[in-house]
Amino acid sequence: MNISGSPDIRENSMVLKGMSSSIIRDKSPNRVKIAELAEKLNSTHLSTRDQEKLTEKESQDKLSQINNQINELSRASNTEIANIKEEAKRIEELISIEHKEKEILQEKYSKQFKIVQNSLEIQIQNEQYSLAHNTPEPSSNHSEKFYSLQLDLAKEKKVREETSVNFFHDVEDQINDLKSEIDYLNKSRAEAGEKLVKRLGQEINAFHQLLADERKKRKALHEKIINAVKDIQKRVYNEINIEKNAREETQESLVKILEDTVIGQLME
Repeated sequence: MNISGSPDIRENSMVLKGMSSSIIRDKSPNRVKIAELAEKLNSTHLSTRDQEKLTEKESQDKLSQINNQINELSRASNTEIANIKEEAKRIEELISIEHKEKEILQEKYSKQFKIVQNSLEIQIQNEQYSLAHNTPEPSSNHSEKFYSLQLDLAKEKKVREETSVNFFHDVEDQINDLKSEIDYLNKSRAEAGEKLVKRLGQEINAFHQLLADERKKRKALHEKIINAVKDIQKRVYNEINIEKNAREETQESLVKILEDTVIGQLME
């Protein structure tokens, strides 16, 4: 008997081919699950990329904000330093003016003292000359006049010395006040500089801490995403294996049906 030419066998072969084609064309539940898992994986990947972009944008915004704060602090510091320099310059000008005025006053008092001294010397010389040439013996009147002149000279000298001492004391006090003011300004400037450096250091440390925290968050998120992707891949592989086993079982069932059909035809 020609098995390949039997009409029943050809008919069963056509039925088997049609069943195989229908199985391939139809969507099984496992394939639907695989498609759903693939769609979820794709959505998770897209949401992860969006989250990374959002996190990166937030980090850039924070970095820009901190840079702006540092620039503002730098501008404020430059303005403060410029004001301090201007104040120091003004104090130096005041000191220079004070020195010039002191020199002028000293020169003025020196000239006045010299004029008075010369005048007194001339008067004394004239008095001595008059006493020596006009009268053979000094009279009591001349002696009293000479004594009075000496008293006036002593008083003038004392007043001049007291005035000079008071003037130098006043100048010295003013110079000490200016030195105290300069020391205070220098101390204030140093303290302001230290505060500025400390504040900038705190801002920089806070920025580094922010970057470190951001790196930790991104690393944790990355690890979480990787673990989720691995879990999804594992589930997909399991579904594929289940689908493969089911397909092999179906194929074995079809082959068995075919064999039973062929054997039945042969037995007939």
